Amino acid sequence: MSYSRSNAAAAAKEAKVIDLFQQITLDQQTSQTPSSNDNKDTPNLCKNTTNTDCYCLFVGEKSSGKSSLISLFMGKEDDPKPTIALDYQFARRPRAQSTNNSKDVSHVWELGGGLDVVDLIGVTLERGLGESCVCVVVDCGRGENVVGSLRKWLELVQMRIGMEFEKVEKTDPGKAKMMVEEAERRFGLEHPDSSSVNISPVPIVIVANKYDKLKDEDSAGRRCMMQALRFVAHSIGASLVFSSTRDKQSRDLFRSVARQSLFNQGSTAAPAIAEGEPQQQLQQKWKKAGNFGDSAPLAIKPGCDTFEAILAALPKGTVKSDFVGHNGVSPRATETWGKALEVFYGRSTLDDKKEEAKLELDDEGENDGGGKANSYPEPAVDEARAAANLRLTQYKKEVQRRQEIAAAAIDVEKPRERKSRKSSDKERSSSGERRRRK
Repeated sequence: MSYSRSNAAAAAKEAKVIDLFQQITLDQQTSQTPSSNDNKDTPNLCKNTTNTDCYCLFVGEKSSGKSSLISLFMGKEDDPKPTIALDYQFARRPRAQSTNNSKDVSHVWELGGGLDVVDLIGVTLERGLGESCVCVVVDCGRGENVVGSLRKWLELVQMRIGMEFEKVEKTDPGKAKMMVEEAERRFGLEHPDSSSVNISPVPIVIVANKYDKLKDEDSAGRRCMMQALRFVAHSIGASLVFSSTRDKQSRDLFRSVARQSLFNQGSTAAPAIAEGEPQQQLQQKWKKAGNFGDSAPLAIKPGCDTFEAILAALPKGTVKSDFVGHNGVSPRATETWGKALEVFYGRSTLDDKKEEAKLELDDEGENDGGGKANSYPEPAVDEARAAANLRLTQYKKEVQRRQEIAAAAIDVEKPRERKSRKSSDKERSSSGERRRRK
């Protein structure tokens, strides 16, 4: 993935600021004594109890509910504010079975959904890839954009994970090998689909948020969306959970899956496999594990689903090879799921949003806040920016006017040059004729 110099410089500057902020935060933590309420209600976000610090990144489209989910998990009841670029929170609790009062600190980052802040994904992952996890949030209320949004964010996240993982392979091959082995165990070494999936070395959780809106949809459309999300999650060895802050059942489900699958407060492994278990019994176990209904919110751990169960009922006009074949998952599988969802939810509007964002940036220039310029209006700043935009517009018009004048002058000069050239040729011809006569 290539980055422009300006983006790289901005990301580096942001990283320095975050480093300083994080150090100040940790200094504050060491000087504070946790209350009994903190110990009881604040969940431990760490996925590895042997490490003091661990990191979790929430990504997704704007207004998909990332802030609400974080508040739900952190036990906060206040209404979350919109995230502009990169938001940070932390949770801490005494380390399990600790004899020296040591604490685990979890750093939770939330990335704003704009395309102009995606470079900040690496700011969190590069701090400790082996102690990181990523939560990708999609909005079930926008069924037409679910698959496209999920594909976009997974591509961005996996690309950055790949870049950071290559660094780990060069600097610490042992750690890289351990991460791969842990990911394979998390999915299941004997899983029938293990050779067809591309498991991420960093745990990924897909949260289908606002499930309360999905419950009112047509059953066929809801079933198709669940199939699509199950397929994408299973193909990368990710966890999948449907959630809603307005539904108690799905709220509890999100908390449970977040603790067990995302933050390792329980078993994250696939169904247990007894040594020497017959292959037939093993296949039946996976088949049973992947048998999910379409009426209740889903919560599926890595490796607890199968392509056989997901593709038991194919979307109209498709065949199994459109999704998975002998060589693994089809490169066009997510695109096929997107077209299948268009039947129920219409055409995706993500491309339209990209064009609007591009036009907005072209008209207004770079946005230092990572969001809309008028999210937090400042009269003096707005006036200065408006004046600068006016001067820029006038300058562009002046440049265009000069270019038009220059082009017109060239068009006028060309006939004169041709006429002058003809006169010169005629004079030379006459002079030559006179010399020959003499």
